[in-house]
Amino acid sequence: MRVLLLETSPGVATEVSAELEAAGHAVERCHDAGDDAFACNGLLEGHNCPLEEGIDVAVALTDGATADGVRCTLRRHVPLVIGDDEDVPFAEFATARAAGSLLDALDAAVATPLARHGAAALRSERSVLEMHGYDSTAATATVVRNGTTDLLVHLDPGIVVSKQVADILSVRAVGAVRDIDPYARIIDVSVQDADHCRSTPDLGVALFMRGGVIAIVAGGRANPSPAPGAVRPLRRRRCPRWDANPRSSD
Repeated sequence: MRVLLLETSPGVATEVSAELEAAGHAVERCHDAGDDAFACNGLLEGHNCPLEEGIDVAVALTDGATADGVRCTLRRHVPLVIGDDEDVPFAEFATARAAGSLLDALDAAVATPLARHGAAALRSERSVLEMHGYDSTAATATVVRNGTTDLLVHLDPGIVVSKQVADILSVRAVGAVRDIDPYARIIDVSVQDADHCRSTPDLGVALFMRGGVIAIVAGGRANPSPAPGAVRPLRRRRCPRWDANPRSSD
């Protein structure tokens, strides 16, 4: 994973950095070691902001101090790990605490669903279902990070829906999550019915997003391994049978 190491002063977290690198992680910083200048790597010529290049998770073990780059990390919705006993002003925004193994805490943080994103997707999902006469009581939505820059949205309406409504759910979910997180490069969406049937690639209509634009392509198929820089279609869970008529519980 690409780990952003947030430090109170450049180079102070050498032991943490060594532990991460020994585990095979790539360690990135806001400042190069020993660079005490105000300008971070995002402001310096010939350097790049690690967040703009994609980060899996950030670590701030600061002994109570505010580490450089925490605000930028949180604004980009990157999972943040802090020390188990740290009383820091940004503790409420942390995704996980390193109670034991730091490496385990990183894995837990990356796998943690994004609460704000999920709430936005759920509001959108329920709105679409109710608009089309479905009962939205059992609907759920989960959003997780998919790599360093992408998001995966899983919608479960809790009821069998028509193909048309599934398409609308996918498109609206992308818009709702995009409003929360404009930094995500690609947003993949899957829709599942109440029977939790097996997921198969969509062979009929592929939805994809690039640069904030959604397109619908007939006969498209999701490509699980697109070439770098290529458009990757959104994948949707397609069940063997779709009910053409909305169902609602009496």
